[in-house]
This record gives sequence, structure tokens and C-alpha cells, in this order.
Amino acid sequence: MGHASSKDLYVRGLKKLLAARGSRVSREQLDKFLEFVKEVCPWFPEEGTVNLETWEKVGERLQDYYAAHGPQRVPVETFGLWTLIRDCLDHKRKGCRLEKVKQAGNEEILPSAASPEEREEGE
Repeated sequence: MGHASSKDLYVRGLKKLLAARGSRVSREQLDKFLEFVKEVCPWFPEEGTVNLETWEKVGERLQDYYAAHGPQRVPVETFGLWTLIRDCLDHKRKGCRLEKVKQAGNEEILPSAASPEEREEGE
């Protein structure tokens, strides 16, 4: 039971991380994506924290799996979700920052980067 609770917190954290970047991803999409990641990368943690180095290794394994098994065996949204999460974990990129999620806790998270509309207005 504690395992499910930790996994739930993990998925909610990812959802908040993506929301901070302005990406709307459903719980179902994240659950399916993480199930696929776990299938391809059995060593991947289902709870706790993930750093950029680990996430890059996940990306390499996903690409290897795609090359070996073809597109019919890889969910369509796999590489899009992987990239969104990678961008959030990469502190050199603009967009959301992992610290914002840690600081925000259960509070609403605001995007740290301007939306496309705000960027157009500023140009």
C-alpha cells in the first residue's frame, strides 16, 4: 500500500513538473508512459527522484528499443513525453525547474517561462 502511495506522489510530481512548463499531460498518459519505461528499463525507479543523467540513459534505451522493435511496439507519445521531462530536468534549459516543484509542494505552480502568446507580445 505504501508503494502505491509513493508511486502516486511520483506521478503527481511529474504532472506538476510538466504543468510548470505549460504541458498538460493526463494521469493516464503518464501512467502508461511510465509502465512502458519500466518495461524497457526495469532498473528505472518508480518513486523518489530522477536526475538528468538517469533520464538520458532512459532515452538511449527507448531509442534502442525503437530501433530493435519498430514503431508499432512504441507508444506514439513516448518520445514527446520523454523530451518534455528531459527539458524540465535539464537546468541549463529555459522552462520549468525541478526546484520549483520541490518548493511548491501542494501549491499551484506557475510556469517559469512565458507562454507563446506572451513571447509574441514581447517581440
